[in-house]
Amino acid sequence: MRKNTVTLADIAQVAGVSAMTASRALNQQAGVSAKTRELIIKLANEMGYVANLSAQKLSSGRSHVIGLLTANLSSSTLGGLASEIVKTAASHQYEVVIYPVMDQTVRPHQTVMHLMQQFTDGIIALWPHDHDFLDQLKSTQHPVVTIDSRSDNNPFITIEADSYGGGRMVMEHLAKLGHYRVAFVTGKEGLSSARERKRAYQDATLLHKLDTDPELILQGDFSFESGQVAANQVLAMDNRPTAVFASNDKSAMGLIYGLQQGGLRIPQDISVVGFDDMPGSAHIYPGLTTVSQPLADMGRAAVNSLLAHMAGLESPTKSITLPVQLAQRNSTAAPAAPSTSIPWR
Repeated sequence: MRKNTVTLADIAQVAGVSAMTASRALNQQAGVSAKTRELIIKLANEMGYVANLSAQKLSSGRSHVIGLLTANLSSSTLGGLASEIVKTAASHQYEVVIYPVMDQTVRPHQTVMHLMQQFTDGIIALWPHDHDFLDQLKSTQHPVVTIDSRSDNNPFITIEADSYGGGRMVMEHLAKLGHYRVAFVTGKEGLSSARERKRAYQDATLLHKLDTDPELILQGDFSFESGQVAANQVLAMDNRPTAVFASNDKSAMGLIYGLQQGGLRIPQDISVVGFDDMPGSAHIYPGLTTVSQPLADMGRAAVNSLLAHMAGLESPTKSITLPVQLAQRNSTAAPAAPSTSIPWR
């Protein structure tokens, strides 16, 4: 019977080298000439060789694979982060296996965690982390780095953008323009970024002596649809805000769409600000004023922190916060009639 699976020994036999030499060549290890390495890689491709990651990890202690657990990749922010993680990992000769958690209300099946433990050297987790998720990650006894999950219950290193600082930038920008009554659309409360942006809004309203009417805090969940719902709530207010700070760009876009459908002009009648600077934010009408997150830096920091952890190096801090920038565009302007505004201070 013909053997279907090509083994390392098969490649070594055809190349006329030992199995150890073939293994070193395919794993980019020293002790193999460039000519021999090129021949073995060529034969592996031609013969359809597929590495047995489980066996490779057992023999060497390393699979050179990173596991990425993430929420739905349809989000441009998550997609951008995942892309940078894959790119940075490749520069260190690591592959990335991605498991998207489609339903974030349901824990990943235990089999997923077993697979991550068996085939990867470490895990980057990119989704809202409740206690159950964190406990599952701890149970793998794997090196783990999380993104956007700072909390007292998170024992892992976490990488995040400065959501609080970015929120303060937004509110200072609006206060300087003369806005007094500013509404806020919340995000997913399970994410530390959403909580920090809300805290920044609340602190800034007090600092700049802006209107603290509870009616101005509108519930959202980072979705386009929640922005539309918030727009309807704004349109129904007797005393409308002159500006709205949405927790992310997607909800800001839903907000703009809903407000325009209701007959309001942006920014002549009401200003809108988002957060993320997702692709397309500069190209909608009007261009969205937003906070630009350093997605590339976050992805690189996550991979580098994980590799350092895998090498046994202790991190000096459990939380790495990266700076953000305000991208001022055409969706914000001074209020048309600042009847109750208070000069910025």
